[in-house]
Amino acid sequence: MKFQILFVTFLSFLTISGCSTTNDTTQAQEEFEIPQYHLIKVTGGIAGVDHTFDMDTVIWVFTVNAFNEAILVVENNNGDEGLEDGLDSGSYIFSSVIDNENEEYLFIENDEFGHVDLQSDGLVIDQNKTTNGTLSDGFIYTFKLKTVLIETGS
Repeated sequence: MKFQILFVTFLSFLTISGCSTTNDTTQAQEEFEIPQYHLIKVTGGIAGVDHTFDMDTVIWVFTVNAFNEAILVVENNNGDEGLEDGLDSGSYIFSSVIDNENEEYLFIENDEFGHVDLQSDGLVIDQNKTTNGTLSDGFIYTFKLKTVLIETGS
């Protein structure tokens, strides 16, 4: 019985570690899923804007850097300066606050950006809802989630 337990443990170790009897020196590939949020619609503001964007026009990726800072990386490919599209391309430090009613608010570079509604297929940021109450001239940004698979190794 002891032999069977040791054998099963050894076999499990070989399976998990990916060992083989050949002298293969290639590294195992690792896959990482990167959630990207693509801006697809902006509404609101004083002028009452209502416009849509194609996927890959404005992309937001939330990540953590080597200093354990929460970083928002924005790739903004919108060439029309007349369209409200949120943030310019760049990296921004962000944080979020959850209030007493379990509502979440996004802060970018220490400035409140809006109320966050995280959904299974995307994200809505509503600038009309703030930690200080309700506004009427903010923008509502709607993002669609796209998960990108990145492979590393050889």
